[in-house]
Amino acid sequence: MSYLDDLSEYEQLLGETIRAKKKYLASALMSEAEECISMIGGASDHEAYTGKVLPYWEKFGYVPEEIWFQLAGSRDNEIDPGCMPHDLLYNEIMPYLNNMQFADAVTDKTYYEMWFPDARQARTICCRAAGIYYDGGVNIISREEALGLCMDSACEIFIKPSIYTSAARGISMTDTRCADIGDLEVIFEKTGMNFIVQQKIEMHPELAALNPDSVPVVRINSLLMDDEVHILSEVLRTGAKGGKVPFQEKGGYYTEILKDGSPCDKVLFVAHHESENGWARELSWRSAREYGYFDGSYRVPMMDRMRRLAKKLHPRLARFRYIGWDITLDRDGEPVLIEINLAPGILCGQVSICTPVFGDMTDRVLEDFFFDRSLEKVQTQGLLTQ
Repeated sequence: MSYLDDLSEYEQLLGETIRAKKKYLASALMSEAEECISMIGGASDHEAYTGKVLPYWEKFGYVPEEIWFQLAGSRDNEIDPGCMPHDLLYNEIMPYLNNMQFADAVTDKTYYEMWFPDARQARTICCRAAGIYYDGGVNIISREEALGLCMDSACEIFIKPSIYTSAARGISMTDTRCADIGDLEVIFEKTGMNFIVQQKIEMHPELAALNPDSVPVVRINSLLMDDEVHILSEVLRTGAKGGKVPFQEKGGYYTEILKDGSPCDKVLFVAHHESENGWARELSWRSAREYGYFDGSYRVPMMDRMRRLAKKLHPRLARFRYIGWDITLDRDGEPVLIEINLAPGILCGQVSICTPVFGDMTDRVLEDFFFDRSLEKVQTQGLLTQ
């Protein structure tokens, strides 16, 4: 058998693996959508689906399933034809826009200061990468020295998994002014081989008013297309008052930030808790005013500064055309980069804002994906990462 024959067989096996992966992911996304609708309901407007959605997608030669639009319209019971079917988004469009061969390295939180040295970030006390401990200057240290740095910091600290994380899962918080080193050792052991320890950010007072116990974050979703960064949507994400880690303990919420900087009164409340079968989630639509999260006069401060930071940083990551930026504000009103998301979640995007994930750029993205295929040559990717 020749080398070319071996290569052909290898590519055939890879193709089968990718098809199986896509089939599994599509099924998992469908199950998630059904679970979400069972908790928060869905838009029930079949006439809008047949009269608006199907004609819109017909020009792209695609027939989406109705459930994706029912879920995306759950907040206001309104169906928007530009919303993304989750299976199409994650199986096809996301790998087209973002070269996921590079994703694990770029999203490792221990490398953020190298990728974005000019972006303000929480102070790193120490970290652990692939089992090796480092201080804030990226010098190798011992486990005992890492524990000592944490105890000497005498402040509130967050211990975060640095890779393969989402929805704030796995984050621990402690105050080293009153913590016991034995408790910190337990957290280190539980968090594993890859984590970062950072000092809690002293927040801008107007953001801290939402929840002084945790760190409210603005998710800015951006698209790099036609040599320009486009801001697609903005979402306020914070823990409910009294909860130190968002979405754990007392839960938290996502809500759309409107053009005038005010958050939408209807928030998507989310809580995670461990169960026998892993992590369980509960969802509900709530009125922010009724639950006391914020009132009608509230405006998210310094939105222009946060947008400018996302637009400044995105061009550095040309292999990733669609990025979710998590940004907060320090006490001086300066944007602080928390993390980046190269496969932005649906809950922190389309579902919580109930509008198309690509916003005003939806037609442009779909025309490029279905017809122009402008990224095929510049985003060459191995089959296994599709």
